[in-house]
Amino acid sequence: MTLIDFIAEIEADYAWREDEIRFHHNLIEGLSEQDANKLRRTAILTMYAHFEGYAKFCFEHFVNMINALLVNCGNAKFELAASTLYHVFEDLNRAESKSKIFKNTLPNDKRLNRLSRQAELLERIAVIDSLIVKLPDDIVDTESNLKPVVLRKLLFEVGLDYSKFDHLENKISRLLNVRNDIAHGGPKFKNGIFLSDYNLLRKMASEVMTEVKNSLVLAIKNSEYLR
Repeated sequence: MTLIDFIAEIEADYAWREDEIRFHHNLIEGLSEQDANKLRRTAILTMYAHFEGYAKFCFEHFVNMINALLVNCGNAKFELAASTLYHVFEDLNRAESKSKIFKNTLPNDKRLNRLSRQAELLERIAVIDSLIVKLPDDIVDTESNLKPVVLRKLLFEVGLDYSKFDHLENKISRLLNVRNDIAHGGPKFKNGIFLSDYNLLRKMASEVMTEVKNSLVLAIKNSEYLR
């Protein structure tokens, strides 16, 4: 995957989502205000689904792009190297992983087993630095609610500044809160969404989606994945 491919894919995904949001908006335009308010409730659910889905799509493609760049762990951000070596570290932390040297004579010595595994890691540091970054497919998890803290977690796990979208926190929280109230049958919007609120939420969703897209493209262009 090249940078051009990366940009083309996330732009194409953004375009069809915007088209569907616009389609719902146009349907609502010809209705009476009362009916329009009710249908905007459904439109908000679709809008949020696209907001969360697009963020997930962008991060997944960012991960694919990082993997395609074949960066060495020794040059990559520490978080990317750690994600690549996640299962190695998990194995090191398991006390039951036995020492190769004392496997038969001291099979239940957890401290010795762990020390042996740690020594083995130190022996292989040079090899680890030369390993190619390979981020796991499941690293991108929006946890069904793209809260600001989840977005920060995603940024951290892919080696980017986790405060990158802090200035959007209020907008993301507003989108999520309205969506949750509607999705969970809350009474706040039982009479629908007024036009002014709808326009504001639509603008927020578009702004956040655009910023996620542009920020990840710049991260690749500026090699923000490197130390």
